[in-house]
Amino acid sequence: MRSGKPKAPMAGISKPIRVSESTHAILAWLASDAGTSMQEVTDRAVEEYRRKKMLEATKSAYTALRAVPETWKQIEQERAAWDATNLDWR
Repeated sequence: MRSGKPKAPMAGISKPIRVSESTHAILAWLASDAGTSMQEVTDRAVEEYRRKKMLEATKSAYTALRAVPETWKQIEQERAAWDATNLDWR
């Protein structure tokens, strides 16, 4: 999986995409129900999916780190060191 968010094209420029008839009908219904455009519904859905994939990748990475006890111990020690610096702000 690629990291980070892809760069968005200049505002106002869009590209057509092909979708099935059933997806088009669902987009039309969702847009009508929300009082917005099909493009906005698609944009929101894609952004939500991107965030979901990012969280899944993060969870997977943390699971892999936890599987190696020594590595996880080092992370916890580093976290504790950073947490100690938070006391400076109180």
